[in-house]
Amino acid sequence: MGYGSHHCIYTKPQYIATKVYLGAFIPSLFRMKTAFFLFVLAENMEKEQQARLYELCYNLYCQIVDTQVDYPANWDKNLALAAERLLRSGGRGHGLDSLLSRSIRHFSHYLQREPTDPQSKAIRSIITHLKKEHEKLRDRQKA
Repeated sequence: MGYGSHHCIYTKPQYIATKVYLGAFIPSLFRMKTAFFLFVLAENMEKEQQARLYELCYNLYCQIVDTQVDYPANWDKNLALAAERLLRSGGRGHGLDSLLSRSIRHFSHYLQREPTDPQSKAIRSIITHLKKEHEKLRDRQKA
């Protein structure tokens, strides 16, 4: 085996590891910042623009969180908030059941990971409210 082929065998795993790390996590950080920026921007927009920005934000958060195995706890909170805001703005074609489920799941997951969050009482209250809304929605769908 010559030096060239040995060199390729040696560098290929490093390239793959680098590509996986840089290709997944680092861009996720940039996308997370973009999603957060869109969320903050949406808070001060007119209703239709706000709904569009919440949808973009929600889609980005979903792409980011769904592709990561290990990620910071606040990403769950961010995704839950984005789902909840999109839900409040009418859903923009996303299923209400799906938005409610995702919001409940990620708020709950966040509290499991960060039980001492200063806003934990408010988050628990939101979860309770969302669960009631989810139950009402399912009852309407059954009728």
